[in-house]
Amino acid sequence: MTQTHAGFTRVRVFIQLIFVVLILLISVAHANGWGGENLHGLCPFGGVATLYTFVTTGDYIRHIGQSDFIMLFALILTLIAAGAFFCGWICPLGTVQEWVGKLGRKLFGKRYNKVPKKLDKILGYLRFVVLAIVIIQTARSFTLVFKDYDPYFNLFNIWTDEISITGYITVLVTLIASLLVERPFCRYACPLGAINGLFNVFSITTIRRNETSCINCKQCDLACPVNLEPSSSKQIQSMACTRCMKCVEACPVNQKEPTLTVSLPGKRKLFHNGMVYAIVMLVIFIVPIGISIALGAFESDEPLVYKTADDIRGASTVADIAENYDIEIDLIYKAFNIPETLDTTTKIKDLEGDLGVAVSDIRLFVEYIDRPISEINKGTMSQNSSSTQTLRDYVNINAPGSYYHLVEKEGVNASEVDKANQIKRVTMLIDIKSMVKDYDDFRQTFSIPEDQPLNTEMRDLIDELGVELEAIRTYVETHKK
Repeated sequence: MTQTHAGFTRVRVFIQLIFVVLILLISVAHANGWGGENLHGLCPFGGVATLYTFVTTGDYIRHIGQSDFIMLFALILTLIAAGAFFCGWICPLGTVQEWVGKLGRKLFGKRYNKVPKKLDKILGYLRFVVLAIVIIQTARSFTLVFKDYDPYFNLFNIWTDEISITGYITVLVTLIASLLVERPFCRYACPLGAINGLFNVFSITTIRRNETSCINCKQCDLACPVNLEPSSSKQIQSMACTRCMKCVEACPVNQKEPTLTVSLPGKRKLFHNGMVYAIVMLVIFIVPIGISIALGAFESDEPLVYKTADDIRGASTVADIAENYDIEIDLIYKAFNIPETLDTTTKIKDLEGDLGVAVSDIRLFVEYIDRPISEINKGTMSQNSSSTQTLRDYVNINAPGSYYHLVEKEGVNASEVDKANQIKRVTMLIDIKSMVKDYDDFRQTFSIPEDQPLNTEMRDLIDELGVELEAIRTYVETHKK
């Protein structure tokens, strides 16, 4: 490490640690209902994903809010100033991949991060394919299609009930790949990284090499974690560069004469100290966010409301279920054979360890509470039970724990439940359009305006137009494709 370019790595590791800890704390707070932000609202890519929907309808896609646009604005300022600085210094997922990579380097030695140049270049374009797919599919579906596959969101929510099996798989694949290759997701699959990399060509500051003083020792090439060759470039403008500055620190000539430097166009050097560089770029990124928070404009996802069974989370309490779904607390206790001494403020996730009551069990129970038990996957159902009997009545007249004698863990038998009955308050018009033969007839039947956005949910139609959910289900059943 040279004296003229001291501290880039040391400062960068410190900054990375701060952001990883910060995101962890926010995620834990959100999962436990302590007021933490939704992580979808803290990723700049959310602003990219919802941009089309916002421009065309004025609405955000679900799980996204105004905070995503503020994050995107802050990111753009940083990209203009320093290219992919966000990737190399701030992104928590990139940091975790680096940490796992350190283990991989110890395990595999010289075999670590050995990707053929041609293959590396081809794989590098995959993230642009991912970017295009995510933007197009999000615009078409009005949903955050990347959510179940996003290793950032799933990694930092791995202990919650908010991720699917695909989330576990993508996290596992990303971490295993990080043992073999430096930042594999960042280099080959990250849609935000694709955008950030483009700004390496246009950023105000960049890494420049003084050809006159360069001794061509290749130390910068050896230091580059993404296998670039700074020693053969006048400027480091590759889309793969994360601005980690390891090449700058590795240059042995910098202590005598500025040779590989962070500078403005026409300047031989600008930032010769990692702390100064970090402070300037972090100020550019953080100030817009701080101002928006101070003004009360930093709003992420809408507060959790209990409209459908899918809104139930592990942090929900027994009292929440009873209050929001019009189900007696005694009935909930009886259905799952919960001891009467258990406090109603007990969270659902805490019931699983001692009583085996999973969030999915509660969701299924709430979803079918007033529907015939014939629609539920049957286990050892009593022979005296009527197929038209509702779940509520069934639990009332049977012994505690009877719910588990009625259903299996797998949930609803798809072959017994009509598609129309799956329409919920959060079902959107675009979903209805895919179900019915003539969408215009559906719209006219329920007096829905022609310009009504397709991402309108049924609950909005119920509130604004007085449409009945059961009437919609009946229409879809009789007019389905």
